[in-house]
Amino acid sequence: MDLEGSESESRFQNRARPRRDRRTAALWLLPALLACRAYEPAPLDDAAHRDAWLARAHDASAADSAGDDSGAEGVALLDGLALALAHRPDLRAARARAGISAAGAAEAGRLDDPELSWSALRITEDVDDRWVLSGGLAFTIPLGDRRDAEKDLAAAERRAAALAAAELEWDAVHDVELAWLAWTAARLRADESERLVRVLGELAAQAAELSQQGELSADEAALFEVERALERSRSIGLVGEADAAAIELRAALGLAPDADLRPVPSLGLERAPLGAPSGAAAMHTDAAARHPLVARLRAEYDAAEQRLRREIARTRPDLTLGPQLEDDEGQARIGLFGGLPLPIWNANRRAIAEASAARAAARIAFEAGLEQVVAQRAAGEARAAAQREQRVELERVVTPLVDRRAAEATRLFGLGESTGLVLLASARSAHDAKLAWIDARAAEASARVEVERWTGPAPAEGDEE
Repeated sequence: MDLEGSESESRFQNRARPRRDRRTAALWLLPALLACRAYEPAPLDDAAHRDAWLARAHDASAADSAGDDSGAEGVALLDGLALALAHRPDLRAARARAGISAAGAAEAGRLDDPELSWSALRITEDVDDRWVLSGGLAFTIPLGDRRDAEKDLAAAERRAAALAAAELEWDAVHDVELAWLAWTAARLRADESERLVRVLGELAAQAAELSQQGELSADEAALFEVERALERSRSIGLVGEADAAAIELRAALGLAPDADLRPVPSLGLERAPLGAPSGAAAMHTDAAARHPLVARLRAEYDAAEQRLRREIARTRPDLTLGPQLEDDEGQARIGLFGGLPLPIWNANRRAIAEASAARAAARIAFEAGLEQVVAQRAAGEARAAAQREQRVELERVVTPLVDRRAAEATRLFGLGESTGLVLLASARSAHDAKLAWIDARAAEASARVEVERWTGPAPAEGDEE
């Protein structure tokens, strides 16, 4: 019997077994390594953003060349709203944030990855097989509804983020309208001032001629030149304000300050006349049904509800179970191992307490949002009604009266039957009346925009009121 050969073979097997076990472990790890993803950096590129930002002017130019249905050259308000929805940076950022929630919701509720464990111990005593090897694969088996709660929470967060983007779009539309109104009013004020400069120039020439004929004193004739110079100075400031308002309008549209945009002046889209003021109860019901701010706050409350449900579901432990293989002194053993956390000391108490408090805060925010919408709408309706009365009074009484006085003063001045001071006062009164009408019309339109902002979108056809 070859004892030496048998002992040599046994030692060879003992040395080879760890290598085989290591190769087996490596094969077990291969699927996990293949599932790992490589990181791909995406650094910021300031130059590319600058080029893209400046290139948006081409869209503005395209809308400019298209004009509106009335044939006016330039970008109409409706086209400007479309540009804003496409290019405003805050809207694009909100949509990107909503994409984060959407991406997370698509992957929510997945099972935990299995965990591969192994150990290799070497016996220090002189035995035939000095290695004790063991390995296991643990799977997490959910016992509660934590996965369903995570899915519902992710869906609620996705809806809240989408409604936040929609709310921002709703506000952006009205911000653009207000910026358009502000630019239009500034442009009309500048145009009116330039018109008065031309009128005063014509009157100054006429006054100089009358002065040469001896029908008007030189001092009185000089007043026209003084008034013209003063108005010219005012006109320069008003033109600067209109240029600044044009830059702010471009910013509201998401365009560069020097974008080639020629907006068409507009004192607001045509809207149906306001009805009688609504009662607080009716406005409350209306806001709860369709206002974007309230819809977003309602979705955020639902997300807070689901977050609390998820944290409570985490107190129900998951079972860990899996197969285990062990090789001890050449004897192989196979079996199962498992584990079950005991929610005794921690029990997720802090997360539950915070989620419960967050739900209470979300409820208060929802109720406060409803109250804010009702208050802002009521104030807007009162302001719009007052501005309308002021504008109607200017159109019905003030403007015709001033125009008649200015025409009569001009006629009498030409006949030499009126002083230059009367004519200057009449011209200034007509100018002030025109500016007052521009301001009143812009203020009324702005108030109407705010009423619409706080009323919310009109219900779609087929929707219940």
